[in-house]
Amino acid sequence: MSRVVDISNIEELEKIAKKFPSNLIIIDFFASWCMPCQTIKPIFAELSKQHENCIFLKVNVDEAEELMEFFSPTSLPTFILMKNGKAFYKWSGSDENTLKRNIEKYMKFDVSKLEENNSNNQSNN
Repeated sequence: MSRVVDISNIEELEKIAKKFPSNLIIIDFFASWCMPCQTIKPIFAELSKQHENCIFLKVNVDEAEELMEFFSPTSLPTFILMKNGKAFYKWSGSDENTLKRNIEKYMKFDVSKLEENNSNNQSNN
């Protein structure tokens, strides 16, 4: 059974992010009329079963104006990775290998490294 959860607003996303702060959250922005979105849909569902320590979310762009405005995906499907309540990586396209590679690469990613880099960059300016 798929572990993909449909969300449609910021409150739902925040609740999930707070409940699972250290888990990698993968958000799939899709549309029912988008053929590449439909192509990647079963792969996304299968990956949700393989990676039980990750949270897989789907956002229907036609039903989630608030999330669309917040994340501003420019093409579909768009995937966004989050951890500790912070979105840190975004890409578009329905390439199965890219999706798998990014999940593997960022599953154990330490978001605090981004914060360190940002504060280092700011102190160097």
